[in-house]
Amino acid sequence: MGSWDRGALRDSATRPRLTTQPKDTAPGNMTDLRSNFLPSSAAARGAWREPIRPRAIVLLAGSVGASSLASQIGRSVLDLPLGKSFRLLDLWRRRISEFLRSGEDSSDAEVLLLGGESSPLPAVLPAVEGLRLRAERDSGAYRGTAGALRDLCDGFRDADHILVGNASQCPGEGQLLQFVAESSPAEGVTVGADRDGAPSGLLLVRCDALREIPPVGYVDLKEQALPRIAQKYGARVVVSPGGGAPPIRSLKNYLESVRCWHLHASLADPRARSPFEERWVPTFSIVEEGADVADTAQLYDSVVLAGGVVRHGCSVVRSVVGPGGVVRRTGLILDQLVLGASGGLEGGSRLGGGATR
Repeated sequence: MGSWDRGALRDSATRPRLTTQPKDTAPGNMTDLRSNFLPSSAAARGAWREPIRPRAIVLLAGSVGASSLASQIGRSVLDLPLGKSFRLLDLWRRRISEFLRSGEDSSDAEVLLLGGESSPLPAVLPAVEGLRLRAERDSGAYRGTAGALRDLCDGFRDADHILVGNASQCPGEGQLLQFVAESSPAEGVTVGADRDGAPSGLLLVRCDALREIPPVGYVDLKEQALPRIAQKYGARVVVSPGGGAPPIRSLKNYLESVRCWHLHASLADPRARSPFEERWVPTFSIVEEGADVADTAQLYDSVVLAGGVVRHGCSVVRSVVGPGGVVRRTGLILDQLVLGASGGLEGGSRLGGGATR
């Protein structure tokens, strides 16, 4: 990705253009991108006349690699539980519903859960409070995320917008509204960031900008489409004052996110912990319906998914027992992902009887 010419940023009459940057110096996070894109400001927000009403909301739920937690357990990241009978998808429903209720004209916005070609799709329940969700995989082979978004905007007007979220990064209460309110309809794309400069997982893209993407062929969103859109249509970064939620990819950040949810009712920025927090005190234990956990087993900040088994007298600490995973009698496991014969163990130590595959 390139960087903005700084002289152009100082000239309000000149739209910033991209300058080529060597690959080994390409920006690695949103701290770099904030110097590349137009920042949001109170003065700029006051200039907007029409509120932006996204025509569609898309959650990108494709796999980010075979080593991700969701890929290893064989389910969508949106189906990971945050509590008993409460999934990450349910939290997204709550956040999207509150956002749509804040506007008069957004109740008909379509919500699409977009999975990769081979990614498991989340289990979508019937509409709740008028919110309609649809789950599907990329419509065309070898289109990429950008190509799928371009295809989605067919039938929309050039001035319409699509709100895009990384499914593994659910924003905090009010953050969707704040992000869209501070976005600029004059720019082709608005990118969300947290206070540390890391991507918040939110994008707002105008449909005429998406139509710059070729109608056939594979196009990567971050590496190809965003620089092209930013160069021609302009771009803006909106920083969330409440902090952003890191993506749920590994065992460690999944359990950190669940802990943050149980402590603060938010996934946003679980890294910002009090230095006086008592980490040895357990916060949660989750046992999904279909799991087999003995009454004498002890769970500390751990999750047992449907199909997982924890035997008599076992202790499970900061771990996830997945489908087919078995913790043997009187065993103790720590910081592990325990799966069946087709899975594996992730990180940490194994003590006592341990876990089996």
